[in-house]
Formats: sequence, C-alpha cells, structure tokens
Amino acid sequence: MTKPTQEEQDTFDKIFKPLLYDEKGLNKSKLIKMLAKHHQAVQEIIRVYHHVTGGIIMDILTPAEKVIETITALDNQNLEGILKDEKEKWLQESLEQVEDTCLVRLTTKQNNGMVLFTVTTPMGNYGCTFNVKTNQISTSTNKPLPQEWHHTVIGAIMNLMNDSKQKQLMAQK
Repeated sequence: MTKPTQEEQDTFDKIFKPLLYDEKGLNKSKLIKMLAKHHQAVQEIIRVYHHVTGGIIMDILTPAEKVIETITALDNQNLEGILKDEKEKWLQESLEQVEDTCLVRLTTKQNNGMVLFTVTTPMGNYGCTFNVKTNQISTSTNKPLPQEWHHTVIGAIMNLMNDSKQKQLMAQK
C-alpha cells in the first residue's frame, strides 16, 4: 500500500475525517454508508458519461475538459447532419417562380452620357447601355432585352444614377 500524498492527506483531514470520525474514533457504519453512496455515485456518473459521449468516455477520472470537448465535438457533428438535412429539404421544396422582378446592376457611368449595366430577368441575363440624353436602352449582346422590361429597367437605372452608393436594384414590373 502506497502512502497518501500530502494533498490527499489534506483532503481527507479537511473533508472526510469530520464525516467519518466521532469521539470514539473511526465510525465503521459511517464509512460503510459513505463508500456505498460513493459507489452509487460513480455508477451514475459512468452512466451519464456513457450517455452524453455516445460510449466514448466511461472513466470517471477523465478530466472535465476532455468530456466537454468530446460532447462539443459530437454536438457539432450532429448539428452538421441536421443542417445538411435541412438544406437538402429546402433545396427540394418547390420555389415559387418570380415572373415580374428583375435585378439591375450598374456597371459603369461614362462621361458621354452612356451608362453600362446588366439586367437579370426570369428570361435571362442582358448586357445593356442606357443613353441618358434620349432615355433609350440598347442591348450590348445578341439577345435584346424584351420590350416589356424597358420601362421597369429605365426606372431602375434612373434610381441607381441618383444614388451613388447603390450599385444594384431589384425592380418589379
């Protein structure tokens, strides 16, 4: 039998000795009850560690830091799975098709009164030029911007030109 360390002896003297000794000395009945309760507590701790760590940790002498680290890693792993499932559900849900909204992005304001911009409509993307003097739109790609979008896009371009901080705008027909 090894001799207790000074720290172990101090702990015994401070915590356990007052609980186990009386005026006659060591009270065997108190010792038996304390050891039985300790054994029961150890078994409960093992069950908790086993449950919260998925069986990874079952040693009650494992430092709390390691137990917390293990539980956090398991929680993060579970959360990643939940988020992945939710993302897949979200992507599979049918989204309502938007037919009356476009995105207008300002590209460049030129000194000659021309404004370069792009438009994204439900029918596609368009590179365009706006003439500030004539309020006319011309398409800089082979695919012209549909006529039904001209009025909406002109209004969006005017708004963007009046706000130097704003570079894009969602516009609705």
